[in-house]
Amino acid sequence: SHSIGLFIAAYIYIYIDIYPPCAALQLFSPTQPNKNNTMPTGTASTSYSSSPAHSAPSPTAVLVTRTLPALAVAAVFVGWTLYLLSLLAAAFRHSSIPDGFADIRRDPWAISALSDYVASLPLSAGFIGASVHHHLSESPYPSPFSAWATLAGVLAALATSSLGSGIVLVYAATLVVAHLFFPARITTSATAAATTTHQPPPLRASWFPLRAHTPTSAHGTWSSLGLAALRIVTFLDLAQFTYFTLAAVAAEPAADGWRYITGSPWALASFVDSFGGVLLAMAYVVVRETSGGNGGGNGAWGVAAAAGWLVALALAGNGAGCVYVLLATWRAGSVGEALLKPESIGSLFRAPRNAVRLP
Repeated sequence: SHSIGLFIAAYIYIYIDIYPPCAALQLFSPTQPNKNNTMPTGTASTSYSSSPAHSAPSPTAVLVTRTLPALAVAAVFVGWTLYLLSLLAAAFRHSSIPDGFADIRRDPWAISALSDYVASLPLSAGFIGASVHHHLSESPYPSPFSAWATLAGVLAALATSSLGSGIVLVYAATLVVAHLFFPARITTSATAAATTTHQPPPLRASWFPLRAHTPTSAHGTWSSLGLAALRIVTFLDLAQFTYFTLAAVAAEPAADGWRYITGSPWALASFVDSFGGVLLAMAYVVVRETSGGNGGGNGAWGVAAAAGWLVALALAGNGAGCVYVLLATWRAGSVGEALLKPESIGSLFRAPRNAVRLP
């Protein structure tokens, strides 16, 4: 019971305190300019698009096409996290963590499920770390939050790595809910220049706060080192996932492995934890591939690309997510640039080589 209480307390602490403090400050504070002086918090420019003005969508259309899908995704993320917590509680009641790892090591498919969870970390930990860093850096309050932005991002990434995919799932759901109910108090580089009738969908605006194809200053040493670390870790995670998956295929039929996983509380919790990373990757890929950069979706090409990645994630799990992250780092200059921009993978390879992007 002591271990369970400690685990739940750690979860609650991460959910409340690692979430960017500046986001809460921006939600309930008076309007102030952000640190880049691009636009005041809670305001919008009229120069977002050169296309003709469009009438504002009806409340019903906004509810059906934007609000309900975003809330559905957030609900799935929170529901999956609660399910994972229930499995972890049952696993703690069944045996200790060392005994649980011993159970996992007895079956190759259980080991493969654990390696699948490890393979989810480049996207999940990278995303939450970059997002926390971005929101703290964009805060209109320069001290003390900006000084600790990098540390907070690293702590958020470590929390996801140590406590499971539930951390990043609830974080992503929190961003969506905050954007839906407090849109006027959240300013990002992607939405600051949007008109009221051209605001991006909630999922895109909350998960991808950087604008695509926008010039910026050169990247610093720390940004380059962080991106190099992401590439190395992603490659190593992909390698270990491939090895353990092939070893499981060679050693035992998948049906036998599934029976063992469902019969072992810790192996089942590990599998559900790894699939939480797949859920995040699926939602992330669909939103990003259909975003079309700053303006509308990518049309049929975007839908086809998203469908292809969904099939890959369903068949290869988080291994496919590792491949996606490696591709996302193409021509990027920082982790945030690689993971927080609404640019499809195909658009990264079509962009000119001298294009300069946001950090």
